[in-house]
Amino acid sequence: MARIVVNCVQFGEKAGGARHLRNLIQQLERKGSLNTYCFVVNKNMRSYVEDAGDSVSTYYPGRMVDHPVSAIFYRAFCLPFWIRLNGFQLFVDLFNPIVLFSFVNSVVVIRDLAEFRIAKKYDNLRMFYRKRIMFPLTIRRADRIIAISEATRRDINDLFPGFSRKIDVVHHGRDLGFYPKNTDSHLLRKLNIGGPGYLLTVGRIDAVGKNLLNLVKAYELLLAEYPEAPDLVMVGAKWRQQDNFDVPQSVAEKLVFPGYVEETELATVYSMAAALVFPSVYEGFGHPIVEGMSCEIPVICSNVSSLPEIGADAVVTFDPYDPKDICCKLVQVLTNERLRADLIAKGRQRISEFDWSKNVSTYEEIFSATQPGVLS
Repeated sequence: MARIVVNCVQFGEKAGGARHLRNLIQQLERKGSLNTYCFVVNKNMRSYVEDAGDSVSTYYPGRMVDHPVSAIFYRAFCLPFWIRLNGFQLFVDLFNPIVLFSFVNSVVVIRDLAEFRIAKKYDNLRMFYRKRIMFPLTIRRADRIIAISEATRRDINDLFPGFSRKIDVVHHGRDLGFYPKNTDSHLLRKLNIGGPGYLLTVGRIDAVGKNLLNLVKAYELLLAEYPEAPDLVMVGAKWRQQDNFDVPQSVAEKLVFPGYVEETELATVYSMAAALVFPSVYEGFGHPIVEGMSCEIPVICSNVSSLPEIGADAVVTFDPYDPKDICCKLVQVLTNERLRADLIAKGRQRISEFDWSKNVSTYEEIFSATQPGVLS
């Protein structure tokens, strides 16, 4: 049995990572792990993730971890000493890892390397920190690295060659809160959605990374060919103020921006859609694909990054840089009932690959192989 500390201080309460954390904690407790885990959380996550039982606890260090900048300082310089003083035997970092030094062996989870693939993903200071400090130091000094997809592993190997032997791939599990749900007229009115049967895209309103400009161009082509096409509902919080983009007048009346949708309502929003379209140009995993398949709707997505890996043969893919191709695939899925039924059936099978109990067992195997005890 080992005492393991898991850093989560930079998780956002309303981000997909928060759901991932909650599911991880629940599965560790259900599994009856012989290890004991302490999850270091910020204020928002403390209220979001309650102590799950004897083998799992949470620790809130104080207000210092509630601000993004001071949280980085705490993680890099204070947390290693707290880990040593409290006798933990392994350190695991689930998000934004930075390993400057550690008194115990470390495992880091790398979700993606978007800053290397998407220009101006963040502001200049954050881009410098992540590209020149965070990732180079972490990849060099971590004892083991978990990539959440084969695509992320390839990126690590391409950008930081020589570390492939310490990289494992463990897909995220699917959130069991996502399954087919009944139509909810009250929710439709609340979100200003005209009715069920819409096209749906889910993710930050990030015009560049999520490729929403090309999606809107494709939708404009779709309406020119099929004026009766369903509305396009774009669910997600705005990424940055500059991600406002001009919407062509020809499609403005059929675009719906509900903003952030609460987790308890999101599965219903998926279930009422005619299809999910996910045009992102870069993802470490692509949770909406698994969520859409779990809610038994057809999924159409980009053919780049991790998305073909996650969707496999249960999705229709397109070139995200070609609005005509996106439009073509939308037409196929909206008009071909046999194809829609086939995608839904294959999606039911595909989601079994994202099983949390199997993922947690793999995590614990990696943890066991990485903990020789406190380093001298």
